Amino acid sequence: MRERYLRYKSIIACSIMCRSVLISALFAAVIGLSCRALPDRTETEPLAEPDAELAASWWPPHRNVWTPVGWKDHLFRFDVLYNGTVIAQPHPAGREITANWAGQGVQLTISPSEDGKIPERQGRQPYQLSSTPDRGLGNQGWTANPTPVLWTEWNLNAGLVLRKEIFAHIPGAGDVKSGVEPLYAWIRLSVRHVDELRAPENFSFIIHLGAIHIRKSMRQEDNLKVFPGRSAYPRKLVAERFYDGTSQGYRILEQDGRVRLVALPLKSGSFTFTGCEQKPADTPESAGAKDCCLIVSLPVRKGAFADLLLPMIPGEREDAEAEMKLGFESALKESDRYWSVIPETAARIETPEKQINQAIEKSLKFVQVIAEKNPETGEYSFLSGSWQYDRLWPTPTSMTSHMLLDILGYHSVVEKHIEIFRENQGTIQPPGPSYRLHPGYLSSPKTLTSIDWLADHGAILYEVSKHALLSGDQKFIERWLEAIIRGCEFIKQARAIRGHAGVAGVLPPAVATDRKVATQSVWNIGWNYKGLSTAVRLLKRIGNPRAE
Repeated sequence: MRERYLRYKSIIACSIMCRSVLISALFAAVIGLSCRALPDRTETEPLAEPDAELAASWWPPHRNVWTPVGWKDHLFRFDVLYNGTVIAQPHPAGREITANWAGQGVQLTISPSEDGKIPERQGRQPYQLSSTPDRGLGNQGWTANPTPVLWTEWNLNAGLVLRKEIFAHIPGAGDVKSGVEPLYAWIRLSVRHVDELRAPENFSFIIHLGAIHIRKSMRQEDNLKVFPGRSAYPRKLVAERFYDGTSQGYRILEQDGRVRLVALPLKSGSFTFTGCEQKPADTPESAGAKDCCLIVSLPVRKGAFADLLLPMIPGEREDAEAEMKLGFESALKESDRYWSVIPETAARIETPEKQINQAIEKSLKFVQVIAEKNPETGEYSFLSGSWQYDRLWPTPTSMTSHMLLDILGYHSVVEKHIEIFRENQGTIQPPGPSYRLHPGYLSSPKTLTSIDWLADHGAILYEVSKHALLSGDQKFIERWLEAIIRGCEFIKQARAIRGHAGVAGVLPPAVATDRKVATQSVWNIGWNYKGLSTAVRLLKRIGNPRAE
């Protein structure tokens, strides 16, 4: 069992950072035996190995889950809540690189409705999503497409099962060039199942277009808190009807004519748009402001659907028109082609457990979606999370390379995303009172830094050295050799520092956590030892005289 844990622990780390809904099953199936005893058995009975279905029952389901949907290395990504709500936030708080897109985000709140009426607001007081009737739990999964297509289903008591599918697409469906190409979410709302004995005569999807008014938090009891008084869209939106033959669609436009949302013409059904009556946010009047809502009415028939096109930021009409003409099916076909490409060096892994197979497959895609190309510098980087932690903590994020991508043969992906550390080596002062700027110190660059840990240097050195050992890429080794040696020299020289308040001979006190307190932490020392010893192993392999 321990051998299996060591093989699979690489998969766990990335999935946790991605907040994947698959991680419960994977984590439970892999290390569950060490956490919970199996049911009572006699001494003569063999120890039964649990399957994922049993292991998943050992922990309660995650609440308030959100899942990133995006394109490899794009600066932006959509985040989809457990209940189907779509968050398009191009400017997360505190990120200078995205300041040009401040205030351009939107929150689409999607609510199935039997009577087609806009649901009343739940007062003006903030509330947590998990305190609502759904308790913060939804029904979501992935289609079988190579493209990450996330579905959300609503099982209505009225005898209907409704579905929303969403995926991301950029024009041309190729690798990003600037990192800020127009990014679109294609959304299909459909009827999945109809109970002929119980189904209503009519139903609708109510889509509220508003400002992003949900707050995240590290504390479970405060995460995904809704602020109804902040839900009004910050600008007036107008609807423009257009036709495809006799079928009617809607373009929902900003005041300057840019496209905020497109409802493609329906084969059957209808759209209704209620315009916006703007009120200042968080004022007594805002609670009574008229909501911007698109009402999508579909026939009660299995397979009936409506397609929506959501630009990440309000799009130029010409760009949105070109994407709209492509259509849901063609955009998905292009995306499937792109996501089907797998490196020749990649490993193929299949287990009897569907959840584990899916966790491996989706984690490999998540880490490339939760990554970015800086449009100003052209540098690629992994990120620590999406919508939250959308910065770079090099220590935990290094696990996406040495515990997942490299082990599964995705060497080219690793190489592209760790080059940023070589380019920025020696530009950040180590986070401790005894340290000075050193040309060998490895860290995240200032553009992505949140809180520096001394562990970052060792984790990056380990990540780079292990990649060299696993890939055997001679060109990579030659390009990185000087940086690796400088990284080893930093550790050697830091251990020789005296006159600090800690124990001599090991790394002097430095920040090891987000509390920013300098200590001689095992976390710091351990990661740097791991980095140094692995780098020396590489130097020995290539016969470098500095190894000893």
